[in-house]
Amino acid sequence: MVHPGVLPRRVIGELEDVAGPHRVVTDPELLVGSLVDWTGRWKGSSPMMLRPRLTSEVAGHLGVLNHHGVPVQFQGGNTGMVGGSVPMGGEVLVSLRDVAGIEEVDERSGQMVVAAGTTLAEVQQTALQSGWRYPVDLGARDTATIGGTVATNAGGVHVLRDGMTRAQVLGLEAVLADGRIMESLRGLDKDNTGYHLPSLFTGSEGTLGAITRIRLRLLPPHDEEAVAMLGFTGLDAAIEAVGQLRRHTDVQAIEIMLEDVLELVVDHLGVSLPLSRAWPVVLLVEAAGTAGVVDRLASVVHDGSDPAEVVVASDRAGRHRLWAHRDAHSVAISTLGVPTKLDVTVPQGRVAAFIGEVREAAVTDGASQAWIFGHAGDGNLHVNLTGPEPAGLADRILHLVVDAGGSVSAEHGIGRDKVDWLGACRGPGELQVFRMVKDALDPTGRLNPGVLFG
Repeated sequence: MVHPGVLPRRVIGELEDVAGPHRVVTDPELLVGSLVDWTGRWKGSSPMMLRPRLTSEVAGHLGVLNHHGVPVQFQGGNTGMVGGSVPMGGEVLVSLRDVAGIEEVDERSGQMVVAAGTTLAEVQQTALQSGWRYPVDLGARDTATIGGTVATNAGGVHVLRDGMTRAQVLGLEAVLADGRIMESLRGLDKDNTGYHLPSLFTGSEGTLGAITRIRLRLLPPHDEEAVAMLGFTGLDAAIEAVGQLRRHTDVQAIEIMLEDVLELVVDHLGVSLPLSRAWPVVLLVEAAGTAGVVDRLASVVHDGSDPAEVVVASDRAGRHRLWAHRDAHSVAISTLGVPTKLDVTVPQGRVAAFIGEVREAAVTDGASQAWIFGHAGDGNLHVNLTGPEPAGLADRILHLVVDAGGSVSAEHGIGRDKVDWLGACRGPGELQVFRMVKDALDPTGRLNPGVLFG
């Protein structure tokens, strides 16, 4: 086995023969941006980055690396937040960003085949132009790649109605550790012939192979969309409203924003809050469906949720203006320094109590601050910690999550950041099967070492 971080010239030559020398990047100045994750907390090293364009080139590169026993780190848009996309042990970085493009749009069946490096935004736009829509959406849409969202089973803002990424994956193609290609792209709505391998690879975080092509399910477009910003005097009233809003079939997103974080957002954006004042709790509600959405949303808001103030936008510019306050949360918090990010889920009935417990834990800690926002509709909260030493507070919060019957990773994955916590959410039998699958497909443990399994 070749030692990580040191590659003999003969190995570099073999890699250059696969797709050309220009697809093998060794200049440190060109590598530096890919060695730090989006949060800035994870900084790694690598002797080179490979930038294949085709599945056959990915297979060729992985075949060479397998032959010489070289560890590999896969990377898409590098928008992850749990250290799962950065080579922390000197692994060869394999970027899949150039394995990109829309290969097929089947307008009759509502399916799309795309290469892994295609951005989420491009997929969304192509779907709309074809008379369909792709439901997964998140703030990093312009940078996040489809392959990355599949590898991490990304969630986003529409899980309440349309499910996680796994629900949209009908088929995929992946290159295994030794360079063999596994293709399962049939895309049949009904196919009950054994294991559904696309579901296995979705959420595997690059530990089983490199996802190169995906067949996606598309959904019919909406006739109308509307976004409402609701101000509440307290957390209990807001969470009670979430329960009422979840019953409305048009509602596809319910986001929670708290007064302290909104103050940061308003300062960062340099705009005023659309509401007349800064309420302690604000919900952002998006509804979409057949004609009449605005009237139906207004009815459910006023009849069942009892907010103190409501602002509604149905035009595209107005909707984007309201969403901008939610989309800017992560960036606004990052102006205070590099945050420790906790992406957790708690049962709906525990959301209000959990937020209170986190705030109390931060006060007790004294040295760190907790900034909370997230997807109230599905119980997924993003807890961002700033301060000199937030590790202790982070552990206390994750214990609160486990005690509440929640998950320490709602949509960002385990990566390297939460490896020690995987056993708190998965039983011994599950972990044993995880390891058996990993050992079968990556027997030498060279793919994304340290990710998911530690």
